[in-house]
Amino acid sequence: MFNNTGNEYLDRPLRFGNDYETYSPAQSESSQIDAQAEGSWARVVSVRRAGSGQVQQVFALKVMRFHHVKDREVHDYFVSEVRALREFERYGFAPRLEACGYFRPPREGESHITDFKLTRDDWSLEQAKNELGYTTGDRPWLPFIIMEYIPYRYTCLNLAKHLTSYEAGDGRTQILPLLDFLDMAEQALEYLQQCQQAGFYYKDHKLEHTIWFDGRLRFIDWNAGRWLNDTEKAQQRIGQLEARLDLRNFTGVVLYPLLFGKTIKGSPIAAYSGNVGPFQAEFETDDITLRHNHDTRSIIDLRLLRVLGRAISDKEPYSSAEEYLNAIKEYHGILKKELGREYILYEKIIKDLREVQDKIEDAYILIRRLSNNSAEKEAKAECIRLYRSVVSLRNKSTIVVPREKKQP
Repeated sequence: MFNNTGNEYLDRPLRFGNDYETYSPAQSESSQIDAQAEGSWARVVSVRRAGSGQVQQVFALKVMRFHHVKDREVHDYFVSEVRALREFERYGFAPRLEACGYFRPPREGESHITDFKLTRDDWSLEQAKNELGYTTGDRPWLPFIIMEYIPYRYTCLNLAKHLTSYEAGDGRTQILPLLDFLDMAEQALEYLQQCQQAGFYYKDHKLEHTIWFDGRLRFIDWNAGRWLNDTEKAQQRIGQLEARLDLRNFTGVVLYPLLFGKTIKGSPIAAYSGNVGPFQAEFETDDITLRHNHDTRSIIDLRLLRVLGRAISDKEPYSSAEEYLNAIKEYHGILKKELGREYILYEKIIKDLREVQDKIEDAYILIRRLSNNSAEKEAKAECIRLYRSVVSLRNKSTIVVPREKKQP
């Protein structure tokens, strides 16, 4: 019944007890989340609440891959993720937990999952794991999580790919506007600070796990994080080490590409896997520039580079997200004071930019639903027009900071 992933039964419409049913990729407007969320431990597909009605609430269903059924560590990842969702969903930066538990895949030819144990917290999931986990055979018990559905197209990776593919034709390099960048960085560090205070370290920072839409930051995929136990919490050194590694990865894998439009090693933005290596030499030059269009070069403020560089340096790195956040806020305050009235203008441009991006999102949804060729061409033409508005607004939002003078 199973192939090497053991999850092919999720490729067809499937009834999940009396509560939920899966989409097939052809049915699902959210097929992007299914196509992209193919992790090494789990697969994610979209599900909807079963029943009649025109408007149905959509969720994400995360299921362990079949070949990990004997791996106790992977079972523990699911328990850890449920604990993280319960702890941090209240703050709004983690997906809302709907349900979790264990189930057995359907028998061949069946369209219903009937054998399952539904729970709603990590303690109950831990009990279900001890009772049902690690089984083998044709229909093993697998852990699952049902959570808030967040469209994959909202990830920073997807955003960067779309904008870069459009702008590459005329030589532009896509970057996140500076005020947007600072806003996102501050939100992220506030969230990471809350995580660290709870004894949790996210660890799995990637552009595809970072959601930035309409000025709101969220993280998805929490199963690779680490909780400190009580003994480890009592040892300040362990917490500081985990914090440094977490902040280093966040800066190198997420912040750097969003500011520069390329990876820390200069390659095109793509899905990322693995930890950040030593690359602080990237920040040692005082001549770092970005090509923003054919006629101008936007100089990245060296003061901001020093703030970011400390997070990835082996020399006096930040010991906590709070310390890093204070450094970003200090720079942001200085910039706001230097720009004066112009700062208000930049804020207005960023607001306009977000509104245009909302319209692009609506146009994307429309294109996916259209089957009429002429209507589809018209919608695509509207997308191109909106993209040009984005480019124009991004040009206007570029803050050129005077270069810092070298000391004699």
